[in-house]
Amino acid sequence: MLAGAEWTPIRIRRPVRRVEGQVNEHQPHRAARLHPLTPHPSAPDLPRDVALHALSVRPGGSVDRSAVHAWMRATLAAHCGDDPSALAFAEGPAGKPCLVDPLGAPLRASYNLSHSGHLAVLVVSALGRPVGVDVEIPRPGRDLRRLVEGFLSPGEVSQLDLVPAAAAQSWLLRRWTAKEALAKAWGLGLSAGLPRIAFDEGPPARFEACAGLRPPDGSWSLAELDVPGGVGWVAWGDEPAT
Repeated sequence: MLAGAEWTPIRIRRPVRRVEGQVNEHQPHRAARLHPLTPHPSAPDLPRDVALHALSVRPGGSVDRSAVHAWMRATLAAHCGDDPSALAFAEGPAGKPCLVDPLGAPLRASYNLSHSGHLAVLVVSALGRPVGVDVEIPRPGRDLRRLVEGFLSPGEVSQLDLVPAAAAQSWLLRRWTAKEALAKAWGLGLSAGLPRIAFDEGPPARFEACAGLRPPDGSWSLAELDVPGGVGWVAWGDEPAT
């Protein structure tokens, strides 16, 4: 960590949404009506301009990449009031996809997509608020402890030594997905270098940008998703785009 680096408070709301909503396994893009995720009874609301949508097949299956993108296109088109085939996409400076008009100018709506195993989750902000989402369905036999240098900060590596062995996989997966959702909301994605983000659930919850990482200005919120058989987080900037 950089000398003098400071922790930045971050709001965490959990669990904010239960990931549900089964669609046709073989033709999911044809069932791509707007299917908001079912609110958890005790959950506070996301910002009014932010919506979450899920596509899932039977647990143990795997959503097809081409079908996921067809579903995403249809869902975004429903948000934008446009024909799916008319949507155009571009990449931001760090490679984050965005919606653009036929002349290449960014559209108001912003979005982010994540998929793992049998599940895909799409977050959309009608006001162009920066958003990011990451979900992960654990893979049998995968030991995340062998990958810690790829996504934990040095301080988190030290914390891992204090986590009981039975809880280590869950602890690691939750940090991985939280930090990736935040990095995607920043528009940096994996180029941020997850080890350069230190995440502390608190209370109070906070993050620290390490080793020269400079996240965008503003305040940020994270919400943990209630993902059956997995974990997930959604992140957003507290101010819509101007």
